[in-house]
Amino acid sequence: MVGGIQIRQVRTERGVLSPAQVLAALRPADDDHQPLSAAVMIENTHNWHGGVAWSLQDLQRLSGTARSNGLAVHLDGARVFNAAIATGADVRAIAQYSDTVSFCLSKGLCCPVGSILCGPAETIRQARRWRKMLGGGMRQAGVLAAAGLVALETMAGRLADDHQNARSLAEGLAEVAGIDCDLSRVQTNIVYFRLKNMDAARFVAACCEQGLLGGAYGTDLVRFVTHYGISPADIQRALAICREALRG
Repeated sequence: MVGGIQIRQVRTERGVLSPAQVLAALRPADDDHQPLSAAVMIENTHNWHGGVAWSLQDLQRLSGTARSNGLAVHLDGARVFNAAIATGADVRAIAQYSDTVSFCLSKGLCCPVGSILCGPAETIRQARRWRKMLGGGMRQAGVLAAAGLVALETMAGRLADDHQNARSLAEGLAEVAGIDCDLSRVQTNIVYFRLKNMDAARFVAACCEQGLLGGAYGTDLVRFVTHYGISPADIQRALAICREALRG
C-alpha cells in the first residue's frame, strides 16, 4: 500500500520460477486498465518449499527472460549463503543474476539482528530515502554492524553443519511411522514434514514440553530448522522426542 505496488504471485512446484511463468504473468503494456510489470522477485532458498535452492542455470534463464522484457530482478536471499553452500556456488555468482539482493545477517549467520540490501549506488541512495520516509534508520548502528562483520567472516562456512544436521533429522523422521517427509526438498537447514494421524499444533506443543521447538502450519504441517549450537547428538534427541510425542 505504501509503495503503490500491485503484487502478482505465481504458484510453483518447488519455488523455482520458470521463464514461461514469467512471460505468462506479464501485464499487457498497452492495456490502461492493468498495472505495468516492473520487476520479478524471487526467494533463494525458498522457505515454503523446504529450503530448496535455485541452480545457477535456473537463475540465469530467469534473469535473461526478465531483463529482455524490461523487468528488474530482486533476490530475496534471506538464506542466500545457505543456497551457496547447497549448490557449491559462490554467493557472488548467485547475486550476479539480480539487480538488487537482500539477505539476513541473522538466521543461519547467527548475528543478533540485521539484514542487508545490496545494489547499484543510486538504487541504495533511493532506498535510504525510502527508509527515512518510513521511519527507519538507527544512529548507533556500529554495534550491530560489528556483529554483522563477525557473522559474514566466520559463520558462512559452518552452514554446511546445519545442512548435515537437517538431513540427518529428515532421514530419521522419514522412518517414523505417522510422518511423511519429502527428502528431495531437504537441501539446506529447513525440514518440513506432514503428520498422518496427529494435529500439528498438538504435536509441536508436546515437543516443546521436552525442549524441542518447531512450528505448526495448518492441521498437519510442521517445520524444524537447524542452526548454530545444534549437534548430531541433539538431532538424535530430537528424533526420540518426536517419536514420544506421536505416541502421546
